[in-house]
Amino acid sequence: MPRVSERALANLCFAAMGIIWGTTFLAIRVAIETIPTLYLTGLRFTIAGTILLGIALARGNPLPRRASQWGHEALTGILLFTFATASVAFAEHHITSGLAALLAAMLPLWMALLERFLIRSEPLTSMRIAGLVAGFCGVIAVVAPAIAKPSTGTGLLIGTLAMQFYTIAWNLGTLRAKYQPSGVAPAIAPAMQMLTGGVITLIAAVITEPLPHITARSAIALAYLTLFGSIIAFSAYTYALRVIPPGRLTLFAYIQPAVAAIAGALVLHERITIPMVTGMLFILGGVTLARVARARKQS
Repeated sequence: MPRVSERALANLCFAAMGIIWGTTFLAIRVAIETIPTLYLTGLRFTIAGTILLGIALARGNPLPRRASQWGHEALTGILLFTFATASVAFAEHHITSGLAALLAAMLPLWMALLERFLIRSEPLTSMRIAGLVAGFCGVIAVVAPAIAKPSTGTGLLIGTLAMQFYTIAWNLGTLRAKYQPSGVAPAIAPAMQMLTGGVITLIAAVITEPLPHITARSAIALAYLTLFGSIIAFSAYTYALRVIPPGRLTLFAYIQPAVAAIAGALVLHERITIPMVTGMLFILGGVTLARVARARKQS
């Protein structure tokens, strides 16, 4: 049972993740104006992983010596970064940053199902199901009007499928990091995952895409994604994962849509519609129900 101070810090990390990662949808949208998907993902996580690994080594954490541990963390990094995060950048070529964040809110739904049938650790209580359904209804409220527009049908379909691939890959990587640790020090493991995932993605970018001509605007967005979206937010995620069960931790995805929609409207002038506001209310209601369910279980 985590101590009170640990739970408080984990909850603070939870809030930071939702807010920071909510703004990264906007940053990704700006970055991909001149940086292709694979280059963006590869550069972002290669740089961030190198910095995190350097910090961990400077604090006296040893690198693992077994090749199996490197391979284990590399596979987790591929799921979280090469597959999951790159899918978000790809999706935002077809849909707005706010809509991408709303589709990302399906993370807890997929996690609940994966935990139930793969890990069998988190039961689907009635309160938790109600929270998940409320959040999912919020996503439907936002997506439904867009589906009715034939001119955006193809792009919406591609973007939606890419975001579903993101949710599944991210959840599989999270479950692997939580329940199948390689024995690497907690400060080293996320850095290894980020660095290996970033390097593999960067190699794929060099092979498949020409070198991009990066504008200052996209470079600033890349720097923000690297520092805040990767180093700070993922460090918070890694800590929170040690204290909060994965199914409940993924509820950060219900905070992101409101943050992303506001950021997109302020910077890129993306519209905030009545269906979006309705969806956000359902989503925040879902978070509340799920958190209440957790509090009751712990009391």
